[in-house]
Amino acid sequence: MNLQEYPLRDTAVYNPHLLSKSELVDLFSVRTEMLELLLEDLTHCKAGQVPQHHLILGQRGMGKTMLLRRLSFAIEDDPKLSKVWLPLTFPEEQYNVGGLSDFWFNCIDALGDTLDARGDADAAEDIDNKVDALQSLEEGERVREALALLVKISSHLKMRFVLLVDNVDLILDRITSQDWALREVLSEESAILLIGASSSAMETTYKYGRTFYEFFQIHELSGLSLGATSHLLSRYAERWENEEVLRVVRREPERIRTLHTLTGGNPRTLTLLYNILARGLDGDVRTDLENLLDLCTPLYKARLEALPPQQQRVVHALADHWHPATAARVSEDLRMDVKVVSSQLTRLVRDGVVEKVPLGPKSKTGFQVAERFFNIWYLMRTTRRARRRLIWLVEFLRMFYNPVQLRLHAFNHLGKGVAHETKDRLRHAEYRLALAGAIEISALRLALETSGINLIIEDGILRGRLNELLDLDGEEAGLLPRVEHKRRFEALREQVYLLEADLGAEAAEELWSQVAGSLIKISYKEMLVQTLLQNDISLDIFRKILGKFDTLSRELVRTEERFLALREALANCYMTDLSDFDGAMSAVFQLGGDVAPLEGLACVNIVNGNADRALEIVCEAVEVEPESASAWELAIEVLDLLCYHDAGDDAVQKLMTLINDDGDALNEVAWRSFLLSRDFDVGEVAARRAIEVDSDNALYIHILACILARKGDWSEASERAIDFIRAGSEIFFEENWPDILIFFQEAVAIDKSREAAQVIDETSMAERWQPLRAALESIALDDPNYLLRLAPEVRQPAEEIIRTLKSQPGQQVAEP
Repeated sequence: MNLQEYPLRDTAVYNPHLLSKSELVDLFSVRTEMLELLLEDLTHCKAGQVPQHHLILGQRGMGKTMLLRRLSFAIEDDPKLSKVWLPLTFPEEQYNVGGLSDFWFNCIDALGDTLDARGDADAAEDIDNKVDALQSLEEGERVREALALLVKISSHLKMRFVLLVDNVDLILDRITSQDWALREVLSEESAILLIGASSSAMETTYKYGRTFYEFFQIHELSGLSLGATSHLLSRYAERWENEEVLRVVRREPERIRTLHTLTGGNPRTLTLLYNILARGLDGDVRTDLENLLDLCTPLYKARLEALPPQQQRVVHALADHWHPATAARVSEDLRMDVKVVSSQLTRLVRDGVVEKVPLGPKSKTGFQVAERFFNIWYLMRTTRRARRRLIWLVEFLRMFYNPVQLRLHAFNHLGKGVAHETKDRLRHAEYRLALAGAIEISALRLALETSGINLIIEDGILRGRLNELLDLDGEEAGLLPRVEHKRRFEALREQVYLLEADLGAEAAEELWSQVAGSLIKISYKEMLVQTLLQNDISLDIFRKILGKFDTLSRELVRTEERFLALREALANCYMTDLSDFDGAMSAVFQLGGDVAPLEGLACVNIVNGNADRALEIVCEAVEVEPESASAWELAIEVLDLLCYHDAGDDAVQKLMTLINDDGDALNEVAWRSFLLSRDFDVGEVAARRAIEVDSDNALYIHILACILARKGDWSEASERAIDFIRAGSEIFFEENWPDILIFFQEAVAIDKSREAAQVIDETSMAERWQPLRAALESIALDDPNYLLRLAPEVRQPAEEIIRTLKSQPGQQVAEP
């Protein structure tokens, strides 16, 4: 991680005191209500009045330290409060405290530091000298003298002290034999106000009969609300001018909601995750996340280790399960009494480590780790196999990014090159397997899985660790067929390269390329290679056999583009053979969105008489790439086959369902069926549905008019022609004029020339289209001399139009 790219430095994230005053004040944008409450309490505390002491409770990272620091600055900056109260700050943990006297001396030290910082070095030195004189006293006397000195200085300065004590629980735990003495001072001394912070509730404050029972005014810092989360991220983005984060906050509230769920509203975790959000999916998400999880380790490890052993076990069970679990399920996993588990869950919920989750309207309550990022950190450290080991990454990706973003990221990641080093190949393989776990699209998921498998098996070292990396006997058993195919493929590669000594490296590479890309099954490839190695056939015959298969394959799939796409898919083990539809779908993603493998597979099924299957495949191709003209042509061809077998209605339904609301796609089907002179019923259905989608589209109406004229339905065809002429614009007619003439070609072909001229007369185009009108009239009269009576500027284009109208309809006409 390049920390220069991360404005929120990890040191400042964990140690707010390292931030400058201006930085901290600027970044403090939440917990403002709590700040105002504390300031108001200070304002209303009268001179000589014993103040109300406060205790702030909240898990680590909830902003306790930040709040205490901000309170200190707020007191200093307030003209009235700064004349009465002097805030004293301490190290986050006061490990030197062994008795109450140590705490009072720490207060005096903090006072000396404050005075020194304010430029009163003499006063600070005088305090240090007085402290040194008291160090040799016994504990009881040290307590009295240290407190007396603190109070005397307060009186001398005419200032009251606000003790801002972080981790106050550590101090109270160390002075349990003197805690009543501390309470007595705090109850009687008006010069001292204690505002402490603790990451967990202390029995001494909530258990009846204990020293500080109902003594402090307690404030609980729970996770930030969704609104506060958005506000915090916006504040960071504005400070560091990150437009991407501002865009996410303003336009993708669902991602902020996910981020809120992921962090449990913990400000520190939000601050860390801001960096990933700022970099987006263009960054190295896994590395960034690993580094951030590493930064969180001190926080999360301390949180876990602070729990009693039984609670640690309960948290382990919930974290390992990830999804909400009932107390009974946890009890079963841990082999603990359910009453004990329920008791521990109650305590964990109270401390904010675990949260209750409804499992359904009538189900029992479920429990899960409250901060999901903490759960992700735990999974990262406790799982072994590749897919299971990376479940933390899977869950993060699934929660942090929406499906569209993940799809784009996965597609881009498949296009990245991979270094040859084993460690790089492993990281790429692991990340693709993790991405696959987060992806909803089955074909893209398979593409990622196949790519990950290939990276592992192609590396000799990783291949030997395959059973360690993948759970092929358990959760990942579904990958076994592709793993076995890739193993056979690599073994075959090694066999072919045995010929390198005789052929040379370049010739062996060329031979392997021919074998790998051949469209025949791998079992046939294995048999041929074995025959060659055993000298049962010569190398020339071997190559001729493969060449013959290639020739047949080209004829099978009809175009070179499809043939080459299938070769690449088979050579890279994206597909196992020509029956592998799932592999062909995944190959589309691995070949940059090229649908040629699907088209080729559809051709194979057409040849084999599986027209229904061919239509399913080509519909998938159309769905992936609606602009693929060859896929649409293939769809029409398959529809023809199905209609020939009295399956027209089903065929139309299949294709129309796919493109039901896509006017351009429907129009494309209608146009192709018309130009190819195939299945006009299909074309008519598509054209009519396109008009339903957009009733004012002149192009859609025009194509329906052409189809109706071709079918001989002149009555409606002429009405539709009038509609499209009236709906068209000057630009439309200029851009589509060759296609416009097709309708009038059809009219001439069915001897409706005069009627077509009358169609023009029904619109406002009679004068603009005078050459076309004259051409139609001339054809209707069958009088070539008719044009001689017209002016040259009309006669000459009319003569050219006549030649077009009398040509075969649809020939030499530009497509829309």
